[in-house]
Amino acid sequence: MKKKIVYGSFELESNSLTAVLTSRKDFSVSVGRDDTGRNLAYDYMTAHGCEVVHTLHAEAVPGGSVIREDFESILNDLLNAFPEGKIDGVFLRLHGAMDVVGTGSGDLAIAKAVREKIGPDVPFAVSFDLHADVDPRIAKYVNIICGYRTAPHIDIEETHLRAAKLLISCIEHKYLPKPIIVKVPIIADGDSMTTDIYPGNELIGKLLELEEESDMLCLNIFLGNPWVDALCAGGAIVAIPAPGRGAEAEKAACELAAEFWRVRGDFKFRATTAYPDEGIDWALSQPVSPVFLSDSGDNVSGGGSGDNAEVLAKFIERGAKKVLIAGIADAEVIASCRGLNKGDTLECTIGGKLDPASTAVTVSAVFKARGRLHMWPGNVATESVLLGIDGIDVLLSTERIFIRDTVFFDEFGIKPEDYRVIVVKIGYLWPELYDVAKDFMMLLTKGSTCEIMTDCDFHNVPRPIYPLDRDMQWVPEIAKF
Repeated sequence: MKKKIVYGSFELESNSLTAVLTSRKDFSVSVGRDDTGRNLAYDYMTAHGCEVVHTLHAEAVPGGSVIREDFESILNDLLNAFPEGKIDGVFLRLHGAMDVVGTGSGDLAIAKAVREKIGPDVPFAVSFDLHADVDPRIAKYVNIICGYRTAPHIDIEETHLRAAKLLISCIEHKYLPKPIIVKVPIIADGDSMTTDIYPGNELIGKLLELEEESDMLCLNIFLGNPWVDALCAGGAIVAIPAPGRGAEAEKAACELAAEFWRVRGDFKFRATTAYPDEGIDWALSQPVSPVFLSDSGDNVSGGGSGDNAEVLAKFIERGAKKVLIAGIADAEVIASCRGLNKGDTLECTIGGKLDPASTAVTVSAVFKARGRLHMWPGNVATESVLLGIDGIDVLLSTERIFIRDTVFFDEFGIKPEDYRVIVVKIGYLWPELYDVAKDFMMLLTKGSTCEIMTDCDFHNVPRPIYPLDRDMQWVPEIAKF
């Protein structure tokens, strides 16, 4: 008889520092099928003779904490999609840093509800993002945790596959491992922690070495999400022991945690950084083009509101030309553009509609083009327009969206080489933009994705924690719950 594996996803990278909450409508939800196109794990499970039951797959653009009622609505849909009768295993793709208003860790709540649904004896695997905020209590509910090992994330499918392989192995060997977790008191700025340069690459190398030496099923390092103000904030090491190898897994987890702590001050932004005025002046003085700037404090890929027009206002003040602001979320302005023809003018106020802390700027603009940008996840099209403001082009979208590839420009008939400076609302540049950028600088702008951790408005993170408490002492210990 085929082994029956329940498969699904419920993923959101939260930002609890923004005023813009996440609701059900922000999720791309499919029931009974997987629309994400990621299928290495599914292919592996089916190739091994398993019956894979798709439950619910829900993903959203990184955003604010989830409204509790909406979270519970999606969770109930997930649980109701579980099949009746015996199941042999569960694999869920989670993010690990979902925050729910009034609940805390959404990932913990999902794991607890699923375990109550399936009972104590069914192997349960989850995959997490590298930037997960791991609540140690999740070890009471799940057996396997596998996390990404790259930033930028280029091993997503491979991580899902690793989790699927371990799940099937545990089913076949009737083994229910208990994760070993060491919380590491570091609020790590994700944009400084890339894994292809020191010290991130050495940490991953150490992880792989310890994983092999200790003969464990899986060893993970989680950097934490810097913009979730919660008790479970911070880094973590998670080891999944092989049968009879718990002591070795504990030792390896503590050793990797100690190494993470040792290099905590060595992480640096791979990009040059500057505060907005200095960075904008630098960009406008460059002899090459296009130069890219990232508005890092309003980073939509980190859950920023995407509607702060501060950088646009500063370029306008300077009378800059051949600049592209890509982009700003403003459904109101886009609605006012309906019916306009190319070359028509309009008076409008851009920005400041979603987050009260965002800057708004009132301008006289020329309508240049309309189109539809495709949002991740779900490839959902969102209405967008291109406006011109005396030499500065502004790409606006109805929904929050982050421009991560030059294909986004094709919809409007523009090219990177048309501009001296291009501003995007992300942190580090995605590889597709690095390929066309002649130079790049990260602007240390204010906002809910502020890159300076000591400037963030934290109230709930556990203390002491680095870098808020730089002189603290710490030694690794296995989390108890």
